[in-house]
Amino acid sequence: MNLKFKSNQMFSIFILSFILTYLFISSTVSQNYLVFNQEQDSISTITLAFVGDLMCHTPQIKTAINDSNKIDFEPVFELVRNYLAEPDFTAGNLETTIGDSNDTYTGYPRFRSPTEYLRALKNSGFDLLFTANNHMLDYGEKGILKTIEKLKQYKLHYTGSFESFNDYDSLRIFTIKNIRVCFIAATYGTNGNLISNEKKYLLNLINPDSLKSQVIKAKNAQTDLIVVNLHFGDEYSFTPNKFQKQVVDSLISYGVDIIIGNHPHVLQPLRLESSINSKLDSVLVAYSLGNFLSNQRKLETATGAILYITIEKNLTTNRLKLKTIKIIPTYVYKGMISKKLQYKIIPLTHEMINSDFIRLNSINEKILRNSYELSKRIIFKDFSHDSLKFIITF
Repeated sequence: MNLKFKSNQMFSIFILSFILTYLFISSTVSQNYLVFNQEQDSISTITLAFVGDLMCHTPQIKTAINDSNKIDFEPVFELVRNYLAEPDFTAGNLETTIGDSNDTYTGYPRFRSPTEYLRALKNSGFDLLFTANNHMLDYGEKGILKTIEKLKQYKLHYTGSFESFNDYDSLRIFTIKNIRVCFIAATYGTNGNLISNEKKYLLNLINPDSLKSQVIKAKNAQTDLIVVNLHFGDEYSFTPNKFQKQVVDSLISYGVDIIIGNHPHVLQPLRLESSINSKLDSVLVAYSLGNFLSNQRKLETATGAILYITIEKNLTTNRLKLKTIKIIPTYVYKGMISKKLQYKIIPLTHEMINSDFIRLNSINEKILRNSYELSKRIIFKDFSHDSLKFIITF
């Protein structure tokens, strides 16, 4: 009887021990799982991508006419489409007005491009186009209004030129994975084309007081990041001028987080500064990202870059961090592909340089390597910051 009792007692102890152990392990696993989720959920990461000037010269329009006698720019972006579509948000400078079939399409010095240009940009991954530049008034107020009409038609966001005072006053704020980003764009001038005082809203000009008020308004709207695109600088100069530096320094003091420049049609250096009044720990300045697409055929004007900026936000503390910067140099190729004269934006990666596409189309590999070396030399000329992770692919 005692042996049976002891046996039953031992069995009960074993069962109880097993249950307690199971509950302990289960509880520990559950707790770890919950903690892991809390850590993951408290961090939000986004990647913004930027390119430089999106130009459309007359030869580009002619080569865009396909075998069906229709205009199609999409093949131009074939090799970079994935690089533009993968980031959370992609933007570039639209340096042309947009017309329709009733208009005559023109290139330099007065740009007016087919609506199919916008279709290609939309289908290639662009989310927003900066429209404050010296060519936006090439066809006056009607040119701006028609361009905006077509941008809306293709569901492309825009900032820098506007159709009304109400449009001008509307902040371009996008909530991307719980991070609120405001985009502002302004230009140094309009090639001498004047805007009446009654319609100053048509184009945002670089004016320190005006830009300061726009930044303050964006901050009051509880934005996390403020991105400003500036159309400024000396054409074909690899070095930012005094005016560029002054404007950039002012914007940093206002609390801007990211400054993207264009207009020189060539690359200019990156700059990283300590933030003053912004939420971000560092301010990134790209003085010029060069031409992303154009008919300008010199090595320096055919060389551009895609700039990726990855931002991390702690949703608990609301603190933001500039996590990584990634650069992919690009080259605008013009030549025979499949027995047809074409333009192709070529990403200067190791895989692309050594791809069958380059070999089968007899594209000069040396030019691509020279373009890459040029981009690397210019972009990082004045850059000495070591605390960030940089990726320049080749």
